[in-house]
Amino acid sequence: MNKIPDNSIIVTDITSKIIEVIISGDASVEKVKEMGFVCHTDSFSVQILDEEDKINKIKKLISANALFSFGYGWYPSEVIAYYKDRGVDFGIYKVIRWAGKDEYKIEDVE
Repeated sequence: MNKIPDNSIIVTDITSKIIEVIISGDASVEKVKEMGFVCHTDSFSVQILDEEDKINKIKKLISANALFSFGYGWYPSEVIAYYKDRGVDFGIYKVIRWAGKDEYKIEDVE
């Protein structure tokens, strides 16, 4: 597992009928529980009802300063880019990319 920043929410999957996140820190756990996420062994997830529900949950995650895993081929960062191309306004959101097991970079995307 790659190192994750302290007190963070990292979105690892938003392509299916669920959103899945990994968490670091108790405050982050409380934030995602308030959004309806359910705890699993090493992650949290929430069911998606429809496209509008997914977009609303993404906006809530952005408001909670969640980090969206960067990559190509339907990583969370690519799903947000897809919605932005279709006119959904998310404002500024954060992506995280790993340069190695213990190295990451967080950047704001408009």
